[in-house]
Amino acid sequence: MLRFVAFLFLSLVACTSPIDRLKKTRNCERCDLRGADLSNLDLIGVNLREANLSGANLSRSNLLGADLTGADLSRANLTGSYLTTNLTRANLTQASLHRANLRNARLDEAILRAADLRNASLFSVSMRNTIVEDANLEEADLRRAQISGGDLSRARLCRTIMPDNREDSSNC
Repeated sequence: MLRFVAFLFLSLVACTSPIDRLKKTRNCERCDLRGADLSNLDLIGVNLREANLSGANLSRSNLLGADLTGADLSRANLTGSYLTTNLTRANLTQASLHRANLRNARLDEAILRAADLRNASLFSVSMRNTIVEDANLEEADLRRAQISGGDLSRARLCRTIMPDNREDSSNC
């Protein structure tokens, strides 16, 4: 009997981990997912508002329509991910977004300091008051991006397609 109770207790604890909660309910607002392996997952429409995903592996995950408003994604691996999502006020400091698809994403007031955005699609993104200093935008596509209040002068621009369709190679 004691073993059964212990098993039941451990099962309940395991089912309430933030990762299990996210997978089961698709809602993990303010969850602590630091360092979590969420790679190759279908996370369409999930709620991760203000979640701590620092150092998490979200490579090749589909986050279409997800809400990552205010999430901490610093040092997260988002390589090859699909991020047509709300990243308003998200912290993406030193995040890897190499080959990520951020088409139509909202990056307003986000922090992309020293982020790796090489070969990323930023087509038609909204970047109002976004911090991009020291970000690597080599070969990134910023066509139709709405950039205001931000400063790209400290970002690495090399074969970068700018919002007006011209190529900028000023920092190769």
